[in-house]
Amino acid sequence: MLKNSIRIAWRQLWRYKRYAAINIFGFSIGIAVIIILYQFIAYHLSFDQYHPHSQRLYRVVTNLHLPDGNVEFDPGAPIVLGEHLQAALPQVENYALLLGKRSFTVGIHAEGTLPSKLFLEDKNIAFVNQEWFHLFSYTWLAGNMAALSKPNTAVITQNLAEKYFERTDPVGKLIKLDNEHIVTIIGVVENPPAKTDIKAEMFISFASFKNIYPDIYNPMTSQWDWVSSSTYLFVLLKQEASLSQASENLSHLASKHLKEFADNYRFRFQPLSEVHFDTRYGGVIQRFMLTALGFVGLLLMVIVSVNYINLATAQSALRSKEIGMRKVMGSSKLAIFLQHMTETAIITLFGFLVALQFTYLLVPYVNSWLNIRMKVNILADKDLIFFLLVFIIVIICCAGFYPAIVLSSLQPVRALKNQLAKAQTASTVRKFLIATQNTFAQILIICTLIISMQYNFLRTTNLGFDKDQIIMVPVPDQDKASTEYLRNQLLTSPHILTLSFCSRPPSSEGGGGSIRYNNGDWEDFAVRSRPADIHYLNTFGLELIAGKNVSRSDTVREFVVNQQLLSKLGIQDPEDILGKTLVAGELSPNPGRVVGVVKDFHSSNLYAPKEPLLITTHRALYSKVAIKVKPGHISEAIKHIQTEWKNIYPTNVFDYTFLSDELTSAYQTEQIISKLIYLSVIVAILLSSVGWYGLISLVAVQRGKEISVRKILGASSGQIMIMLSLDFIKMVGIATLIASPIAWYLINRYLEQFAYRVEIYWWLFVLNALLATIIVLLTIGSKALEVSKSNPIKILKAH
Repeated sequence: MLKNSIRIAWRQLWRYKRYAAINIFGFSIGIAVIIILYQFIAYHLSFDQYHPHSQRLYRVVTNLHLPDGNVEFDPGAPIVLGEHLQAALPQVENYALLLGKRSFTVGIHAEGTLPSKLFLEDKNIAFVNQEWFHLFSYTWLAGNMAALSKPNTAVITQNLAEKYFERTDPVGKLIKLDNEHIVTIIGVVENPPAKTDIKAEMFISFASFKNIYPDIYNPMTSQWDWVSSSTYLFVLLKQEASLSQASENLSHLASKHLKEFADNYRFRFQPLSEVHFDTRYGGVIQRFMLTALGFVGLLLMVIVSVNYINLATAQSALRSKEIGMRKVMGSSKLAIFLQHMTETAIITLFGFLVALQFTYLLVPYVNSWLNIRMKVNILADKDLIFFLLVFIIVIICCAGFYPAIVLSSLQPVRALKNQLAKAQTASTVRKFLIATQNTFAQILIICTLIISMQYNFLRTTNLGFDKDQIIMVPVPDQDKASTEYLRNQLLTSPHILTLSFCSRPPSSEGGGGSIRYNNGDWEDFAVRSRPADIHYLNTFGLELIAGKNVSRSDTVREFVVNQQLLSKLGIQDPEDILGKTLVAGELSPNPGRVVGVVKDFHSSNLYAPKEPLLITTHRALYSKVAIKVKPGHISEAIKHIQTEWKNIYPTNVFDYTFLSDELTSAYQTEQIISKLIYLSVIVAILLSSVGWYGLISLVAVQRGKEISVRKILGASSGQIMIMLSLDFIKMVGIATLIASPIAWYLINRYLEQFAYRVEIYWWLFVLNALLATIIVLLTIGSKALEVSKSNPIKILKAH
């Protein structure tokens, strides 16, 4: 029975090759994009889920409640907290410490010789306690974990082992950090999976921290209010532990040691599964965005199914006599139903096989396009296999059921006379399906338009300072003689306009604290700080609106502040703050004088509003030099910078970044999401067009007699085209009315995360309606023209 059904189905598909090809093409493109969306979502959902105890692992994060009511979210926690956790919280089984995002120049050191090879490890090194490797899963290839308890020891990944030592055994080898600290390699671990937010390839024993950072070791490890965004504290709760009880005990512990500051520093347990998604604490992507992509995939699945239904019902016009003959010859309604479901299954499976080929071909390009590392390995991915099986079954049922009912319900006499079902119900169902399909397509079009506008706004909006043609170069030390000599040598190039030694560019994360203004109390808001030399304003094009620039100094003496700080202090006229004293608690206990006011600029990304900020001198914090070069001479400038930099810092590795690239990278997630939705929109429009084509084909057959009579009575081809197009345009209008409020709600949810965002203008919805109408008219136009020019006599004879 099944074999016979498959044979008949194959013959029918071969007989109607055009419809079969269109269906398979639609299925394959739709399924390929859905697989890519699924893999992208699964890729992010699986971050750090490979650890055996991932469901019991939590990161301790800090909510800093400021007196003005604002809350600053920090992924770090004080180191001293970890030492008290197990004693004070019976729910805690173990804890691990990681001081991450450390950068060093690594020299491969043979005893008694200078380093022969240098490598720059940028934010790729972490300090960890020995318990780190008990809580988190690493495969040890060589060495002994117990040795990590000793100072000046480190564990490296297989990748670094091959980079540093090639094929020799790295255990016992020496490396030199910043040409000063010698560390022994005591172990090698397998490269961690790409799907982890813990980005470190060298793990130095925490016992080494005191030797490498002696100045800050004691306060950093003893003060409860010392919170750094790169100091991570992870805890493993016991099997039956209550998270709510552990959180309550954590709050009591903090209150006991922080005393009057307990209301300001509030610690909480963040599940490891949320680290990747909570952007308040440095997460990569919000779950809402993955839900939105899942919704896009669902829309595509509906569009694929509706396409098949419309094409299949359109094809019923061609197969009516065949169905009538089969019923006359004794075929039952069930047999015809099953026959059509078999055809649907074959088309779906063919489409699935073609989709897999499309997917394997597209994934490398998608990875390059989106700058991600997504892999598709169906045989090794049980979740993907399950998803695809369920997806195929759902598609077969959804796409095949209604057409199978329509075909199997044809009355033999009507079918043999080519008189198809004209019931209002059937027509209404088809129109409902095509309107639904168009509604979903319009939702995608509107969302894509606004997301693209928002991303373009993020990239191109004026941040209040110059970001183009500026190269950021790390400075290994802040020795005055070295930096001044480097300045003089760099400025000998005609391609370099100006430069400034600073702690960070104007727009960057971190840096800031409380202030005391004019001998008053500490203010109840935080102020961002940008320590830099006297060339900072000129290099970044910051606009001075009152007073003057800071004077040359190596310490904190004078301040330039922004308009937001004036607003927070209740000062209207910028001249009123000049000459007043200020204490920046984060930088120095000594007061300095406010000498200037700069126009507001964005000190962070556009997720956050502009903040109060001060600029002052402080040579000890100058970790970078910002170099502004002439347009069109970047390569010559870089060669000159590298040569002079290497002359001064021969034991370090030269590196640089473009400021514009650093700023753009903050919106990488928005770029990826917009590209994925853009790809989905293209496919949705393509599939919708196929659906429209199927419907006009059906209408052309069903209304063939009516059209012929109208032509005989004198209707022109243009009138026939208008008549055929009018119903479709009405459906586009209905779809627009439904899609617009849904899209408006969804896009507002998306834009809520930005402090600065584009306006949602009414004309965007009008533009969407026009685009949808144009697409429909272009799709049905050729078929409508063909019908309007057909010979009415031939059509009437056929009926």
